[in-house]
Amino acid sequence: MTNQITRRTILAAAPALACGPSVSMAAPHDPLPAWFEEWKKLQHGVDNEDLEYEDCAATLLDLEEKICTTPPATRLGAIAQLEYAMDDFGDYLFGNIWKDHDRKLFANLLTGLKAGV
Repeated sequence: MTNQITRRTILAAAPALACGPSVSMAAPHDPLPAWFEEWKKLQHGVDNEDLEYEDCAATLLDLEEKICTTPPATRLGAIAQLEYAMDDFGDYLFGNIWKDHDRKLFANLLTGLKAGV
């Protein structure tokens, strides 16, 4: 038996090609989780009364703009955006719907995404 490539060997191998992942099926790159982690480290790691806060303020603003304007490419990206939105900004986002339903809605969305919905 020889190892020649013939029409018959190519056709016999064709079904196996469908089982392997294609380049287009590769996981998409989503920068949102990394941006959110960097933002969180800066936002919660530095006292806003310190001079050090002034040094990182431009970076924080840049990260906030990226987090808010970039559509998520993955479930983890959507989770990062919701966690960013739910951070304590002094009730600017929440408290506008009766019985705090707006905060509960976002918490339920976040729980669902984390569960893999």
